[in-house]
Amino acid sequence: MKASPLQALLLTAALLFKVSESHVTDNTFLRCPKGFTSSGQQLDASSVRSKLECLSKCSRIRECAAVNTCPMSAGTDKHACTLLREANPSGSCSGLDVSEQPCVYMEKLGFQPSRRQRPRRRPPRLSPKRHTELVCENGGTPNGDHCSCPITHGGRTWTGRRANNGFGDDLNAVPNSESFFIGLQRLHELLSQAPYNNHIFMSWENWAHKGSAYYDNFTIGPESTGFALTYSNFFTTDNHADNGLVDVRPVVFSTQDNDIYGCAAAKLAAGWYGTDCTAYSVFADNFLWPVRGVDTQIDTAVFNLVRYDDFYDP
Repeated sequence: MKASPLQALLLTAALLFKVSESHVTDNTFLRCPKGFTSSGQQLDASSVRSKLECLSKCSRIRECAAVNTCPMSAGTDKHACTLLREANPSGSCSGLDVSEQPCVYMEKLGFQPSRRQRPRRRPPRLSPKRHTELVCENGGTPNGDHCSCPITHGGRTWTGRRANNGFGDDLNAVPNSESFFIGLQRLHELLSQAPYNNHIFMSWENWAHKGSAYYDNFTIGPESTGFALTYSNFFTTDNHADNGLVDVRPVVFSTQDNDIYGCAAAKLAAGWYGTDCTAYSVFADNFLWPVRGVDTQIDTAVFNLVRYDDFYDP
């Protein structure tokens, strides 16, 4: 049974805050009346707390063209959220499938399928001539006009990883450095102020290949819990990047001087490990991540922490 043409409504999704770049994006969605859905190709299906959260998930995924949201069982405020690869081919709200439940179909206006782009090469950094010798501390090495302090080397100890002030490159000298970690304590404080999702964007083989891993409701506990990591759901939209974090959650953070299962010593890297030491550490010197079941050396990994709801009450 197909629906007749219906007047559409405009709905603007919530603004998404991208922590790594302080960048704000928004998307406008076409909302059709209740009781209609689309049977288009699915990207992902999960349960969410509101329609707004479902739209937020679609907004941050380039391949997502539309969503179906349906209320779940009575007595709960959860919704079934289905992300779709394509918008309604009939256009607008015409020709949708009739649903017995009060489901809602919404599609992203101005959606354009992503195109494969060639990786951009970074221009060489031009450093001014120095007239005094540059001296680096804490294992740093001279790199032009500043000291480079890779986050894989610094702060191997529990105290170092906790690092209230973070560690790595001096952000005053290198504002856009990729070699800086804010520290576990500040990461916990950041993720404790509102609900966040974590989108890890990776590239490998000299930036020739790319993939994404998504973690819903991503949190880091306080130091009293061992900075325990947990998340509610993992999914990927390109079937490239696998889940490199621990499936059994929560899982505590380990360093070589606070190593519950002996994994940090065995792998020579701090990280969130389970009892079998199978998780992958983002702090490893040789950063590996599973790609289609194969351990792959990653060239670049960007962690985008996206707030999808209001801040918690103080």
